[in-house]
Formats: sequence, C-alpha cells, structure tokens
Amino acid sequence: STALAIYLPFDVNTSAKNRTYDYTANNNDGIVQGNATVNATISDGMIGFGISNFKVNISDSSSWQILANEHYSVSLWFKADSSPSTGQFFFTRSSGSNVNGIDVVYQTANGNLLHRVIETGTTTTVSFNGSQFIDNRWHHVVVGRNSTRHYMFIDNILRNTTADATLGPLNSSAGLFLGAVNSGLVITNRTIDEFMWLKNQSLNASDVSFIYNNQSSRFFSRGEQTFQVN
Repeated sequence: STALAIYLPFDVNTSAKNRTYDYTANNNDGIVQGNATVNATISDGMIGFGISNFKVNISDSSSWQILANEHYSVSLWFKADSSPSTGQFFFTRSSGSNVNGIDVVYQTANGNLLHRVIETGTTTTVSFNGSQFIDNRWHHVVVGRNSTRHYMFIDNILRNTTADATLGPLNSSAGLFLGAVNSGLVITNRTIDEFMWLKNQSLNASDVSFIYNNQSSRFFSRGEQTFQVN
C-alpha cells in the first residue's frame, strides 16, 4: 500500500549497526540510541526494551507527517510481562508536553492503555483497561483516526472510540520515538514487533482483521497431535 509510510518488522539483527530498517521505499530507518548490545535484542522479528536510556528514533519526514484532518493508522504487536511502574510508551510523536503529536502509552497504576492525540493545550484520549494484556503474551493494537473519530483495536476487537476534536497538524520536528518520549523516559519489560505507520489511511474492522489474521501466525504456537493407527 502507498499509505504504508513506515514498516519495521525487526527481522534482521542490526544491533551492531545501531539501526533497524524500514521496509518501505521511504527509508525511514530507526536509529538505536543507547547501548543496543546490552539493552535490546533486534532479531527474530522483535525489539525488546529493558534498561533505561534506550530508544529508537526515526527522523522527521514529510513521508509520514500527519496533516490537519488527515487520516492515519498505527499497527503494532506488543508483549508485556509486568505492570507499568511509570507511564511507559510504545511510541510517541511529540517533543514534550502540550506539543502537537500522538502516542500510545501504558498509564501508571491502573494499567490503562491510552492512545493520546495532542494538540497545543488540548489532549484527546482513547483508552481501554489493558491490565489483562500484561501476561507475557503477544497482543495486537491498532490506533488511528478516520473522518470523525479516533479509535483503538486490541486483538482484533474495537475496544473504544472518541470524537476527533483536533484542528491542526499532529507533527513535531522531534521525530518518532519507539520505547520512549523525547525526554528519555522508556518502557520497561516490553517487546514490540511489526510496527506499521500508515499515512492518510484509516483502518476499519475488516482491515484490522486482515492484518491480525495475516500476522498472528508468527506470534502464536500451533499445537500438534499425533494419532497412532493400529
């Protein structure tokens, strides 16, 4: 799809090069910041965050900027094995508080999973209690905006929506961060895979189901049963 602006499958071990590759023609590669050989594993189709001051930064580019009233979608898989002790970010597109951008974050204490759309002075939030997903298993989350609403799917189910109240572009020159905000706050005990950023395209239930069904086989083991014929 031409709408796919960033695709990071983390299928190649690039820790030594401090880079994870974008598989679209846009070349929006992620730069690993921090001691990648200690703090992350970029192989087998996943990236793990576990120690502070580690993050992935994707430079600002018109190929994935979100304009005013433009549709967008973000899809990723995550695995969490402990409750968040601080606000822990899967990704953020903002340079600080009250600066235009978007993010997905686990909220402190109550375990809510939030998709926040930030415009100067105003924050629109789609939330769902995510404590049930802190189980060391893989889960799929899709967030985005269509003509009228922001939405959140988790594991192929629409969990929540809220009205779109934003008026301007959701951009920041700081770029896109995986596992952190610009200030360096990181997620802990989280693993991310199959990160997809779609520009000017929202996803409906059928679209989300297509992605979920096509990607889920790599995350879930398939049992086998042997029959003996006498």
